[in-house]
Amino acid sequence: METQAKTRLLFAGGVNQDRIGGNCHLLEHQSSDGQTVRLMFDLGSIFLPESSGFSTAYPDVSAFFDRINPKTQEVCKAQKPTDALFITHAHQDHIGALISYVKMGYQLPPIYSSKTTNNAIRLFFAKAGLEPPKTVNIEREKPVKFRDCVELEAFDVSHSAVDALGFHSLTFDRGKPVVAVVHNGDFSTDEKMPIGHSFCKKDYLSLIKRKPAPQTIFLFDSTSIENSALKRIGFEQNVQNTLDVCLQNQDCNIIISPVITGSFNNAAIDFEVARRLKTKVFLDGYGLKIFKDALKLSGYTGFDELIYHGKMQKYLKDESVPLKYIVCTGAFGQGLNEYKHNIGISPTSAIWLSSAAKMALDLHPDLKVSKEYLFLMRQHFIKEICSHFGDELCHRLASKGARIVVAPSENKIGDFQQIQMQDSGHIGFEEMLSLVGDIRSIAPNMVILPVHGSKAQRTKMQKLADLCKVQSILVSNDECVEIVGGGLKICPQTQKTAWLGETLVFSNGDLQDGVVQIWKLGENDVPLEKIVEYENVKKQKVPYVAVADKNKKGRRRKQNRIFQNPKSGCER
Repeated sequence: METQAKTRLLFAGGVNQDRIGGNCHLLEHQSSDGQTVRLMFDLGSIFLPESSGFSTAYPDVSAFFDRINPKTQEVCKAQKPTDALFITHAHQDHIGALISYVKMGYQLPPIYSSKTTNNAIRLFFAKAGLEPPKTVNIEREKPVKFRDCVELEAFDVSHSAVDALGFHSLTFDRGKPVVAVVHNGDFSTDEKMPIGHSFCKKDYLSLIKRKPAPQTIFLFDSTSIENSALKRIGFEQNVQNTLDVCLQNQDCNIIISPVITGSFNNAAIDFEVARRLKTKVFLDGYGLKIFKDALKLSGYTGFDELIYHGKMQKYLKDESVPLKYIVCTGAFGQGLNEYKHNIGISPTSAIWLSSAAKMALDLHPDLKVSKEYLFLMRQHFIKEICSHFGDELCHRLASKGARIVVAPSENKIGDFQQIQMQDSGHIGFEEMLSLVGDIRSIAPNMVILPVHGSKAQRTKMQKLADLCKVQSILVSNDECVEIVGGGLKICPQTQKTAWLGETLVFSNGDLQDGVVQIWKLGENDVPLEKIVEYENVKKQKVPYVAVADKNKKGRRRKQNRIFQNPKSGCER
């Protein structure tokens, strides 16, 4: 009996059930003549609650990537080797695992993405002192083929990350289409972004129309579907609102705008406001500087004249720039959590603190918050990412006399003024309703698969599909979607989804019998060296504070701890 062609969608964290981040899924196609192609899409970190015992976590990809154990040099071959890794955009929940996997000895396949995203990835690897992976700049309207049975074409999407992409995959058997899969990534339907390329609905629909298949599956970003109370107001209105806030607070001569590191289309609002205020912006945080360099390498230089090039101390003293406008890291108060459980640190500590967190903790070497400071908290706080630490960040800054203006939110944060100063980078309910209606008119066989968000958000996406009379499927990380002979079904995955948790253990670096001696942290102790440990994330999680307490008691832990993979027997 002849083998039928089979296309499967596998999830290594890509549907993010009850999590935000990871965003990793695979397209696996087996043709009837025995050819197999596996393509992975995104490989990010997830944001864990502070009670988890881990700083962050990554999908376990040991089944898909070869690995050379850095300690033993043992080679562990992947059971399901992956041909290529496609990256939609350079946010940490989509690329945050890459460097850690290389440190663990995994061999990354070639990375396909936009020139801007690839430049950012290569610069982050260089910053970490690692050899950058092989990257391929994928060009729009130039399909990439794999073994004559999978064809993939990129398209532009609008997002806060510059030059974000979506991907249209088409699988074939004996020259005939089997299924089309549209990986939209994080996106909105804005057709005009401040920097870089933008989503074009006409081109998007044209791509779907010229590549028909018996079935077309759409992986749709569900993050903003559940709550679409905030309407999009556009770049110009966001600039005007931000400018108005600055002008209303002219007694503050230091403006601080914490942003998400990779969201330069939001930072573009600051650049334009600074232009109108006739001042220059200082970028504080190496991640922001990496993205600035990635943009310059990609040909985007229009904002460069607005950036102050020099040291912060010189900037603060420069009388030719009377109004200081600092765009910095820390939109979610990153670092507050780790600091609270590893007290007694300084600005030179191994604990990574965002610029905004340093200011809130009086640890910033140059900036001491006072009533002169105006903080533009344009990014609304997402509970799954920053828990209550966003609120704490605002209150700590306000206690030092700073003026705080926050994004509108259902959760009231103190008595701070609320002004919308940026749009979400994710599509909302009404926009998605319109887009699905347009797609259905040219692809009546469409199937919606909600991804990227909590179960509540993905369920709301499914209800939207019902309103449009479109088929939708809700899957978990431990299930896969299988298309055989024109039929679609949901199957359990043979291997359960697992996560690798990263723990930062701070030590004085001294070894005794091969075991690292842990600092007994005192009030003035500064642990200058960190050990990264990777462990399985289990359902019974150890609270972070318990981990910190054990470390303070001088508990010994092995350096570069490893654990056994019960499936393959290979050490990680």
